[in-house]
Amino acid sequence: MDRSRLLCDIQHSDSVTRRNFIMFSLKKIDSFLFGETLTETLMTAKSINKSGIELKADPSTKNISKRQKISNQNQLNGKAPGPAYRQPGPSQRSREPAFPRRLPPQGSGRGRNRCRHHHRRPPPSQTQGRRRY
Repeated sequence: MDRSRLLCDIQHSDSVTRRNFIMFSLKKIDSFLFGETLTETLMTAKSINKSGIELKADPSTKNISKRQKISNQNQLNGKAPGPAYRQPGPSQRSREPAFPRRLPPQGSGRGRNRCRHHHRRPPPSQTQGRRRY
């Protein structure tokens, strides 16, 4: 008998706890379905939407050209800009290198004739590679 009474007490306390959690999250019943302050809530929501639209409209019209320039510059494989957009000055091909090229010293003993292991062998002749049966 004591076991069944303990189980009933535990069940009851759990049910009361669940009911309290649910009641805490619910709003109290008002005289109107959506509350007495529905008109104030709607007016506030409309004013917030209006100000949001005004804030969104201004930056988008002013920065369109800047956004297009930035997006074109970030494309790695995009086309080169037209002649109207190129910056004046020497082109890349006409500039000289920053450091002059160094030539190997003449007469160092490592000429073309002495260092044969760096060159490819000529292809074998056609008669050499075939076997006759």
